[in-house]
Amino acid sequence: MRSRILSYATVVTVYVVAASDAMALAIAQTFSFERTPSWNVMKSKMAAAEAMGLDAIWIPPAYKSSEGVGSLGYDPYDRYDLGDYFQQGTRATLWGTKDELVGLIEAAHALGIQVYADVVLNHNGARMNYVYPDFSYTDFHHNGPILDWSDPWWVENGDLVGLEDLKQEKRYVRDHLLDWLAWFQDELQLDGFRYDAVKHVPKWFWSEVAEVAEGYVFGEVVSGDPFSVGDYASTGMDLLDYPLYYVLLECFGRDARRPLADLAKNGLEAEVTTLFIENHDMPGPAKKNLAYAHILTRGGNVVLFIEDLLNPWLREKLTTQIWVHHNLAWGATDYKITANHQLVYERRGNLLVGINRAYVESALTVTTAWRSVWLKDYSGHRPDEVWVDDSGRVSFTIPADNYVFYAPR
Repeated sequence: MRSRILSYATVVTVYVVAASDAMALAIAQTFSFERTPSWNVMKSKMAAAEAMGLDAIWIPPAYKSSEGVGSLGYDPYDRYDLGDYFQQGTRATLWGTKDELVGLIEAAHALGIQVYADVVLNHNGARMNYVYPDFSYTDFHHNGPILDWSDPWWVENGDLVGLEDLKQEKRYVRDHLLDWLAWFQDELQLDGFRYDAVKHVPKWFWSEVAEVAEGYVFGEVVSGDPFSVGDYASTGMDLLDYPLYYVLLECFGRDARRPLADLAKNGLEAEVTTLFIENHDMPGPAKKNLAYAHILTRGGNVVLFIEDLLNPWLREKLTTQIWVHHNLAWGATDYKITANHQLVYERRGNLLVGINRAYVESALTVTTAWRSVWLKDYSGHRPDEVWVDDSGRVSFTIPADNYVFYAPR
């Protein structure tokens, strides 16, 4: 049975988004609350990661937690204990010993894969009565839980979900955290960091952190407001693109109704964004293949979630998308068609992306920067090549609930 074809005769250019000339990174998040592979298991996956084209891995908190092996590590107990000492009922962390961690990092580096470690500088554990190897009662705020999430003072000085909030304004606390961060990076030869709970730490402190940390750093500011999230870029970090994440959820959810046009209007600047569709804290959309097709061609560094990388059906698509991300997704972004169920944009002169959320094919015509050239669909979804005429116009079809990546053959 033939499918219906939606036809769009008009060509609409919405606006142009600048993009950095630097090659954007494809970063694998190696863990989740449901999946906690050891350092050795992560090490065994490095060859597969390199084969997929991944540039870096984001590893979980590597130091001893207050819960010992009972938590992912977002409740620090001793940041200098990387699985060296018997504390909190265990020598190893949930992930393994320090020697095993070093083995993972060395294996990644041998394949040209960078390693970014998760870092918690806002708080220590919960229910520890403020007793730690390197911090005591006077090193913490004692304001109880956050009572007003709209008040920056409460957000920075209250306890986040019961975790004991460190007092960064105290010289000892500040110096200790900065000294540890420098030691941590040097000890493990880390290539960068992911910062947890950024908005719960005074903004001025992140500027001091930037004087110590080296390599690529990106932070978590959970908010849909691009201005409040993007403002932290002034402290020297890139930001996980939560403003776009919330739009992606509504655009690519099952039976989604939010117009794909909204993707063109939201999100952080490509120069400071770290894109994602899911992580250990936040669920992903149902149509993950479409969501990844967008963020891997939009511009900016991209984090790919462990569950998606281990999904055989999705992993095959991601391998192709990562290749396109590295080899074709360059240049300024020209949005051509922004509609309810279709989104078409060109990475000027390099790549034409078409995403179709409808359950019927879409026949489209746009004007591109190319002239008199055949284009091939590098997604593999359309076997036919399409011709760009001498005025730059090209007609093509996007399969139902799918995407295409056209570029010169």
